[in-house]
Amino acid sequence: MAPFRYAARDHSGRTHSGELEAATATVAAGELRDRGWLVLDLAPAVAARRRAPRSTRTFRLALLPATSFDVESGLRQLAMTTRSGLSLLQGLAAIAEHARRPQMTRVWRAVGDHVEAGHSLVQALERHPRRFPPVVRELVRAGEQSGSLDLAFERAADHLERRRELRATVLQAMFYPAIVLLLAGAVASYMVLAVIPVLEDFLTGMHRALPPLTRSLIGVSHWLQLHLPSLMVASGTAVLALLALDRWRPTRFVFDAALYRVPFVGRVRRLAATATFARTLATLLGNGIHIVQALDLCAGVARRPLARARIVATRTAVLDGRSLADGLDEVYPFLPLLRNLVALGEQSGELDTMLDNVAALHEAEVRTWIRRASVFIEPAITILVGAIVGVVYIAFFLAMFAIM
Repeated sequence: MAPFRYAARDHSGRTHSGELEAATATVAAGELRDRGWLVLDLAPAVAARRRAPRSTRTFRLALLPATSFDVESGLRQLAMTTRSGLSLLQGLAAIAEHARRPQMTRVWRAVGDHVEAGHSLVQALERHPRRFPPVVRELVRAGEQSGSLDLAFERAADHLERRRELRATVLQAMFYPAIVLLLAGAVASYMVLAVIPVLEDFLTGMHRALPPLTRSLIGVSHWLQLHLPSLMVASGTAVLALLALDRWRPTRFVFDAALYRVPFVGRVRRLAATATFARTLATLLGNGIHIVQALDLCAGVARRPLARARIVATRTAVLDGRSLADGLDEVYPFLPLLRNLVALGEQSGELDTMLDNVAALHEAEVRTWIRRASVFIEPAITILVGAIVGVVYIAFFLAMFAIM
């Protein structure tokens, strides 16, 4: 048996400290948890409250920003350290020491300092809202109240992972066609602005009449060379104006509604919105959070105004005494299947499980739509670029035939 110094907090928020005898730190932590306390610090009496050594890691680029993956990784490490019997402060010090980004090192150390000063873990996380979104904070709050912080950390990390993967999938769906089209435009611009002028110098030196196709390409090249600066300025101004209007509340709704009606893009957006809402609500309900508070958090997580407005309207309907399925009677911009399966989940008493199934189904459909789009987009872009290059070559050879 060895003496251990401890600091712990009970359900009322009162902090307790002292010493106890136990065979190992794991046994000591188990005894404190049996009392219903949250372990804040636990260490051998001879080394009590000793902080983890300062980092001796090699130099890293301090300018790299922290990402959601860094928060997710830290939460998973906290779950493991909590299960292994380490105190909360020891776990925070450990993940701060091994954080991938210096910014997250500072964040985790700040969280540990606030906890050590007597604040709850949720209060410490609320000081960093950009790193820890409301859903994560509420899951941790539920874990503190129930004494199962390790499960709360694991579920919060799972939530961040699924949201990150879905966002990456949607971004791939949106930006892949745009990037390929930009590359095709760059090839076309190079052909028109660099290749055709060289051919023009060669062909006009022959002092022969050129075919109509060749003259047309040369005319397009001249026009672009003359107006290209104006076109670039106009395009940049239009993009900036659209971004500014998208941040203005009245036009933001208009743009959001318009994007939902664009073929393929609108479908992918509705699938992603439905999956995000269902997954977030399932996670919150599965952790014992009341449905009204869960809907309020879902509205805060929603990034686009139409989805947020729909969730707020659903929350109002639930407050008026209607069921969640009835609140989703006007399901747009979500997909109709959501309401049907929610109604089944409410009838069976397994709403969180049904919402998880809805999210998994729509996430799989997002990936299916992206694979289908890739099958059509790649050949289409190849044909487009080949047609541009082919027209230039045909115009050149027609001119050579005419000269000969």
